[in-house]
Amino acid sequence: MSYLRAFEWSLCIAALLVSLAACLSTSAAAQDSDLDEQMPAGTEWGRRDSGNGSGNAEQADPFAVDTIPLPIERLQPVVEPAEPPALLETIVVTAQKREQAAADVPVSLSVLSSRQLEASGIQNAQQLDRSVPGLVFSSVVGYNVVFLRGIGTDAFLPSADPSVPIYIDDIPVLPMAGGLDSLDNIARVEVLKGPQGTLFGRNSLGGAIRIITEEPTADETFGDVKVEFGRFNRRNISVFGNLPLGDAFAITLSGYDNRSDSHYTSTPDSGGMFDEFARGGRGSLFWRPSERFSLRFDGFLERSSTISGLVLEGTRPSVLCPCEPDAGPNYVFSGNARSGAETNHRLVSANLDGKFDWFDTKLLLSDQYREVPFSIGDLDATSSTVLSARTDLQYAQQRTAEFRLSSPRGARYADRISWVAGMFYLKAEGGFDPLALTGGAGAITLPEEGGGLGGALTHWLIQFWNC
Repeated sequence: MSYLRAFEWSLCIAALLVSLAACLSTSAAAQDSDLDEQMPAGTEWGRRDSGNGSGNAEQADPFAVDTIPLPIERLQPVVEPAEPPALLETIVVTAQKREQAAADVPVSLSVLSSRQLEASGIQNAQQLDRSVPGLVFSSVVGYNVVFLRGIGTDAFLPSADPSVPIYIDDIPVLPMAGGLDSLDNIARVEVLKGPQGTLFGRNSLGGAIRIITEEPTADETFGDVKVEFGRFNRRNISVFGNLPLGDAFAITLSGYDNRSDSHYTSTPDSGGMFDEFARGGRGSLFWRPSERFSLRFDGFLERSSTISGLVLEGTRPSVLCPCEPDAGPNYVFSGNARSGAETNHRLVSANLDGKFDWFDTKLLLSDQYREVPFSIGDLDATSSTVLSARTDLQYAQQRTAEFRLSSPRGARYADRISWVAGMFYLKAEGGFDPLALTGGAGAITLPEEGGGLGGALTHWLIQFWNC
């Protein structure tokens, strides 16, 4: 009986498979008929030569893949042009003293265009560490201390050379207490990482920060005005304009006035704090008498005031102060000396460029002066009347001259070799006039000059500060 029941089940399954095959055949025939009606006249598909030598006999090949010809325009995808993102753009840099795309420079490099700076809310060089990996800005008694990838110098004197210097149009900027180095109305910022002494010098062991300003153009007249408001009574005003003066002359003028309240508050019995602001202007006159020569004159003036590095909460007393820390941290300043620094900065320069078949040349001259007419700081960093410092004048002045020869981009040998050579002259001086240290009860006193090791140390310190 078991064999008979198995045979009956086999017949049922076979009948079911035959019925399913018949349904599929009928559906395929119906689809073929519909496609034939849609095809243009004279079009044949789905039929192949049987290959049996009869020549005229045609049979449907069960393994053939049926195709339907379509108009060629229907096969091409339609791609809508997309606008480039606002913060992605091709930037041409001069990190190696010649124009190159940033992606082609074999140097660890971070580049921020004016659009990127504006989108990131960066207003001065001291805020670049918001967008540049490895860059750290801090302040010691008003002086900027810069480290790049862990390399830097914490010297804070008017004559000290930082290991990560700042350049404005290839001119080294003098370090000074209270300096802000505004980035209003510039073209871009280039941060070069690693030793740059070969091309930039000036003790640039950790890297270099290059600020490139806008070059005037005689092609069109344009300008912009920006006004910003924010917390802590922040108010920023900036204007910029480019004016052609004929076919060969052009001039750009820009100005800014940025100010805000401090995020610190001062106690009623404290000395108080300086206001924080930066105001200044820049002008450029450009003359291109021919395609081979151009001459540019630049002038820059800035006055700024800051409390950075001079106003502290008092939670970490100085090593010079044997006193208890103040309560905090609560962003409250209780120092007994009115703290802050104001800085005046003047820079003038001339730039002559020449382009020839076999080489390009550049002559760059600059004269720079930077001063702090008055600064004061509570060096014990607490409310105790232990130690404070005051300078009636900090100053630094500098003159530079650079002559450079380099290989041009379109030279016949440019695909085989590129080179640059030049000479650089610098004369600078700076110091305090004078520096006064005021000590109160509990201050550490120095021995009198003359006897013993302590007297020798006192004499050395006096000579050091008088340098």
